[in-house]
Amino acid sequence: MPIRVKIRQALSWVLVVALAPAAYGGPATQPGAPGARRAFPTFGLSLADPPGFRRMAEGNPARIAQWTRCATADAVDVTSLLVVEVEAAAGRTVKDYAGMLALLNHAPLPAATLVIDQAPAYPLTAHTPCAPFAGVKYVVAQHEDQFYVISAMEAPGDDCSPALAALCQSIRWCPIADATAHLAEMSPEPVRIFHRIALHLPAAMRAGSVADAQTQAHWNLLDLKTHCQEMTLDCRLAAFDQRATFADVRAGYGALLKKRYGLSGVVAWQAAPGSAGLEIWISDPLEIATVGADNKTHLTTMRWALVNVRAQVVVMVFNLGGRTLDQARPYLEAVERIVASIRLVEP
Repeated sequence: MPIRVKIRQALSWVLVVALAPAAYGGPATQPGAPGARRAFPTFGLSLADPPGFRRMAEGNPARIAQWTRCATADAVDVTSLLVVEVEAAAGRTVKDYAGMLALLNHAPLPAATLVIDQAPAYPLTAHTPCAPFAGVKYVVAQHEDQFYVISAMEAPGDDCSPALAALCQSIRWCPIADATAHLAEMSPEPVRIFHRIALHLPAAMRAGSVADAQTQAHWNLLDLKTHCQEMTLDCRLAAFDQRATFADVRAGYGALLKKRYGLSGVVAWQAAPGSAGLEIWISDPLEIATVGADNKTHLTTMRWALVNVRAQVVVMVFNLGGRTLDQARPYLEAVERIVASIRLVEP
């Protein structure tokens, strides 16, 4: 069995932190057609986009989807949010979980007065919402061994109750699918990074938070059954000396990897297809030895790609979830699909 690193859950309702949309992992994606359905088989549900809201990057591996809208025409910083998140039940009942959420938000203990696709659901309203939101409402339900929190964070003057109710009513449960079975299902909308390139990712991958969205980007693929990261992609934008060739850049980065991971040989690179005017190189996959929390050495498979974008390089690091080369084959194919989808875009 592959060795995986456990991730720590941090749902927004636990932290009760008010964030501007950009802090959730990037700009909003283009809005879908009102009521357009989206399937999330690796999260065990499908739902309809709430009309009037725009889909945006999730910013958390346990956040299934989120949307935003401006409350008024002149609203810039404060927007309303609809969020769907998930957390492992871990032996708890949905009633106890809803009660814990109520205590955290100083709300009355809820009763199961709603139903989401035949599953009892508990609605509650935060007694003291955190600024800048004027109101925060939640609906909690359980499917298989997972809790689902559907929340509305309301900007001043905006009542999201109808949209929250419509979102809950649109949910249909399905068996939670293994992430590996859906690696070939790519996102229909391209993701733009650094105002330089666009790429398509497996639809099950989620954007994560980064310290500097201008030069960093992060995505991960979560296995909901184990709550472990199956695959991560980290991107970084960096400048390089224009007196150097891109072959020099590859050689220098390969030397850095050799030193960092104690590699015995030279990192081999091969040209990858890209759009006109875009130079992409991808490394051979390598098994990397890492020391785990148990102080034992484990193998994981990694791969790197370098994208030449006008005096800057986008460094892409793929970590394939503690798998050996043989175990990582389906994920290596996903890496090649991601790299093949890269296109240059105008700033």
